[in-house]
Amino acid sequence: MKTNRRIVPARLLAQRLLTRTYPFIVSAISAAVVFVPYASVASVVVHDTFSDGGWTDGSDPQDISWYKSHADIQLSITDDPVLGTGNALHADIPTLTLPDHRFVVGTFAPLTVGPHPGNYIRASFDLRLHDPIVSETDSNLRLGILSSSGTPITSDAFTTGDDDVGYGQGCEAYSSTFASRLKWHLGADIGGGGDGWLDTDTYTPDPPPVLNDSTIKHSVAWTITRLTSSSIEVMFEMDGYSATAIDSSEYRVETFDELVVRGSFSEPLDFTIDNVVVEEVPEPHSLLLMLGAWCLVMLPRPFNRAT
Repeated sequence: MKTNRRIVPARLLAQRLLTRTYPFIVSAISAAVVFVPYASVASVVVHDTFSDGGWTDGSDPQDISWYKSHADIQLSITDDPVLGTGNALHADIPTLTLPDHRFVVGTFAPLTVGPHPGNYIRASFDLRLHDPIVSETDSNLRLGILSSSGTPITSDAFTTGDDDVGYGQGCEAYSSTFASRLKWHLGADIGGGGDGWLDTDTYTPDPPPVLNDSTIKHSVAWTITRLTSSSIEVMFEMDGYSATAIDSSEYRVETFDELVVRGSFSEPLDFTIDNVVVEEVPEPHSLLLMLGAWCLVMLPRPFNRAT
């Protein structure tokens, strides 16, 4: 006796297989997304190369505005052969007397370190010192990442920096040596007082950056990383040197909207800066939302069968 067998189309078999295995596929992809390091999906929010020939928030889609703290500071755009990337911001800061602070500030929209461990904000740029640091009195170069505390700087010769807070690396040494500890700025003018040392947990002083050579391109970076709900890691990097500290104090700063380059009070400072990049890690839930959208798109769809 013959047995009638129903021939199932290959595409229907494929659909049934996908339907049965779909939950496992989604689970595997979800687990992969959860365990992928957040750093791999960092989002660039600032990329200022000064290619539009200005230092205000101009035609470049991701550039920012730069301001000077004193009318005698000269800003210009130049093609710096040492940095080698075309246009760069040149700052010529003359000798000024107290209380005239001497710094240049780049401002951007406020960014807050995300709440989940591994979230971070990173700011980096290239720097050339035209007047090398060659004496102890000329040693007070400071590089900082700060918060305006809700009073953003919007013009030159400003006075709104008095409540700025954040972190700075004091290059308070001369010749080929370099400071090995980070500073914090608390409720004080971004150019001066109210500072203190952070306890530096880790630093790599050998080899230190060489600050007495005007032909060197310095690579500078700040990274602020979430550790717990009540602590962050602050890292400064320059030319292979790094200083790292953990800030779990009630004064820790987690929102930033300024980059600062400042000189000493007794000597001039002449520098160029270029390739300014600020990036942050998106929230983990945004990754899951993207995964959910992908899953909806990939849901099996029924096939029409002839009757």
